[in-house]
Amino acid sequence: MKAEPASQQTLEHFYLTLQAAVAGVEVAIAPYAAARDDLERGQLVAPIGFVPDGTSYHLLSRRSGEQDARVRQLTAWLQAQTSQLENDLGAA
Repeated sequence: MKAEPASQQTLEHFYLTLQAAVAGVEVAIAPYAAARDDLERGQLVAPIGFVPDGTSYHLLSRRSGEQDARVRQLTAWLQAQTSQLENDLGAA
């Protein structure tokens, strides 16, 4: 019995999907943050760029930044990272 190749393959993690694309096995759909390093190294290209999809992340904590300096520090770092990603996407 001969096995037929699959017309599509679904991998359970962005890392695996991106590694398969780098290896030339497939194309990938992934968030910019996950693909950024491979793009910067020239291992992948984004032929149609990145399209906002309306998803978002939310920082949740039992304490506010006013109550906990660690939450304040994390919030500031995340905001800086977000600004950098927005600048990178705008330049792409």
